[in-house]
Amino acid sequence: MWRSALILLLAVPSTWASGPVKCIKKAIPPVIQPGFGWHITVPDSFHVEAYSMHHANGADGPEFAHLTILPGKGFAPHKHLDGWENIYILKGEVDYGYWGPNDPKPITVKLGPGAVTHTPQDHFHKVWNSSPEPISMIVTSNTFTRFMFFNDWPESFNATGHVPDAMPWETQCPPGQEPASGKEEL
Repeated sequence: MWRSALILLLAVPSTWASGPVKCIKKAIPPVIQPGFGWHITVPDSFHVEAYSMHHANGADGPEFAHLTILPGKGFAPHKHLDGWENIYILKGEVDYGYWGPNDPKPITVKLGPGAVTHTPQDHFHKVWNSSPEPISMIVTSNTFTRFMFFNDWPESFNATGHVPDAMPWETQCPPGQEPASGKEEL
């Protein structure tokens, strides 16, 4: 089950391997209406609408996304190599696994609406929907780039997994922006 989620995440679409795209920076509006953000869907697994990314906000801009995960799907153990992540559960029940450097083994808890998680940089975590209904959550981070993925919990905390060249939201510019030709100020 974990392997299929990882394969779906890493295999669709093939353009992910091309690396991050460089975009012309334009200010995002102060109020963003639903539908404005990036829409990334892995069929039969998850959908994310990301509203605010570094492409638009600069290196210090926050990352913000609404994530829906279908029943029996999720994100196998992974860690964010360059930043922290917060999750706020809006709807449904999620199995949240966590493994910090001082923990002897991973810990998994069930979380429901209103629960909040904080995962520091380089700490393992997993988010899985074991309920019969889709789950909905808000995810924030200082960066949604450079993830290290595993098929299941590794043997040791210092294990090395797969790091994709780019995440799906790094392969396209935000709505209202366009790829840079190399002459513009990025």
